[in-house]
Amino acid sequence: MVLLCKVCGDIASGFHYGVHACEGCKGFFRRSIQQNIHYKMCVKNESCLIVRMNRNRCQHCRFKKCLAVGMSRDAVRFGRIPKREKQRLLDEMQSYMSSLGEAPLDAGLAPEGEAPPSPVAQEEEAIGAISRAYHDIFGSGQDRAGGPGPPPGYADLSPGYGYGQHDPASLRLPGYDPTSYPDNTSQRYGHDLYGAQQPGYLPSPGSYPAFEYGYAEGSPPRTCPWRGAASRGIACPLNASPCCSPGTSRQQAWEEFSRCFTPAVKEVVEFAKSIPGFQGLCQQDQVMLLKAGTFQVLMVRFAALFDPKEKAVTFLSGETHALGGLRAMGMGALLDAMFDFSEKLGTLGLDAQEMALFMAVVLVSADRSGISDVEAVEILQETLIRALRTLVTKKHPDDSTLFPKLLLRLPDLRTLNNQHSEKLLAFRIDP
Repeated sequence: MVLLCKVCGDIASGFHYGVHACEGCKGFFRRSIQQNIHYKMCVKNESCLIVRMNRNRCQHCRFKKCLAVGMSRDAVRFGRIPKREKQRLLDEMQSYMSSLGEAPLDAGLAPEGEAPPSPVAQEEEAIGAISRAYHDIFGSGQDRAGGPGPPPGYADLSPGYGYGQHDPASLRLPGYDPTSYPDNTSQRYGHDLYGAQQPGYLPSPGSYPAFEYGYAEGSPPRTCPWRGAASRGIACPLNASPCCSPGTSRQQAWEEFSRCFTPAVKEVVEFAKSIPGFQGLCQQDQVMLLKAGTFQVLMVRFAALFDPKEKAVTFLSGETHALGGLRAMGMGALLDAMFDFSEKLGTLGLDAQEMALFMAVVLVSADRSGISDVEAVEILQETLIRALRTLVTKKHPDDSTLFPKLLLRLPDLRTLNNQHSEKLLAFRIDP
């Protein structure tokens, strides 16, 4: 089902503030009401046409349009869309996908004297650069880094679980040398994990030595035989193991968890740098996007570690654990949500190129807190969403519902991000 944003006509990501709206208009309205912004008057008698490609030009008219279509702080709805409303929306949007090949809405809207870059050229650049980076960083990075082979158990990941075109090597974590990052972005963005109340903060890549696999090839999956060991472990799939040896302190368990994250986080930083336009953002906004989005990107990348059929999780060390045993460690609700997300994403059958573009869209979101130049991030976000839509439409011409289904995974990731942060925070502060 394809739904349009009631404000600008872009593809809606969900039901926000009482209407179906895109991520851009949702974030714009949220900032407007939370910060009580009074926009300067329109110079065109409040008659601006608000469409996707010019919606940032007159904030006064955009906010007026938000109110006109029914957006309200109090109009928050929970639950499924009623069948009658769903049918009405389907009838309203049924011709939308066929219009994707028509002339872009921003034709003739560029300021005089400026030649706007071709949207098609921008999309092609994004698709090419991001696909190459995904292959270089996540696909063949292990060979490039000269690291160890895949941890035991990775070869057993089901190839039919929606990731048939992913080589098992794409799940390996190379032991990157921190000196390979000339700037300090990867060192700065992860400091002070909970110093600011920002969901998704991760341990600093420079805080601990690079994670190294400590399991011999062919060694059997370990269980957690120690009574009470769960109280000192972090049963998160982005850890080496859900449990620790007897006598391990919480600080030691946390440091081990940080060591596991280090190479994966560095990969995300390197991937972000490859996104055309990302390094053109101010450094503060790059840092804030990485802080808020790194876990979500990792969740997409490692979704294949979850086997919903066998109800098992493969941790980053290669250990496989049944969901039933992990629930006893206090991570049941989070793991259930991770399983649900991974299954929904897997059923879409995305290939590596589509996964790469989706990861870029996940990372670049203009409504992250702490963004200073929202308009610049929105412009980059729109380019990436268009590129993803173009790619998905090209690869799946007979499935007009795939792209909106993919966008609906974005709020799922936000929820997972918050749950994960709460679990880590609880682990840190509990005695």
